[in-house]
Amino acid sequence: MAKRKKNNKWTDYERLQLFTDDSEALSKTRLLSHEKLDFGCQVAVSIFGTTVKQRGIDEDDLRAFLLGLRPFLSEEEPVFLHGIYNICDKLIPDAQVISYIRKSRSQWKRERNDEMLKFIFNKKRIHSEEIVNWWMNSSYFHRDRDKRQIMTGLPEAVRAITRYDFLCYVLQAASHVIWVGMNVRYAFNNNLVGVLLTNDGKFRN
Repeated sequence: MAKRKKNNKWTDYERLQLFTDDSEALSKTRLLSHEKLDFGCQVAVSIFGTTVKQRGIDEDDLRAFLLGLRPFLSEEEPVFLHGIYNICDKLIPDAQVISYIRKSRSQWKRERNDEMLKFIFNKKRIHSEEIVNWWMNSSYFHRDRDKRQIMTGLPEAVRAITRYDFLCYVLQAASHVIWVGMNVRYAFNNNLVGVLLTNDGKFRN
């Protein structure tokens, strides 16, 4: 199988255009059309053992949503969110628009490194991104043997907690994708996206 090439076929301007289109499509997925998503898990421990109660999300809706979100989380995709943040810094000179985008970036960084919930597995700290990787590549898009063994070997309560963390992460990621997409669309509509830098260091639309 040929090695997949990275984003060298897309210009930065084209990547922003693609990002706005794909983020709008993500916002229209059925999962995000609900006014409120009711999900979570409750773990109770007693002398009789551990009981786990989960409030889940419709699996068909979740799979369709993850299919739309996945490219924004993949470094090899032209719409990779962190790459788009960098492009916005280069091509959007408008102070107000770029301030909103930079605020999203800083908030997403804090959320990804949230210290409120620490998951320890085999005496090792596991971050949310790795938990997302477990779920994505053991249940939804791939059948990675090692990750599947990890997931099937988790106690029910621990598995429920990791699923809750997984759902929180992907929904938070989607909120930033959509917010950035809205701001980039605004910049396009108002001719605020620079294509090239002139010799004197100014943006040219």
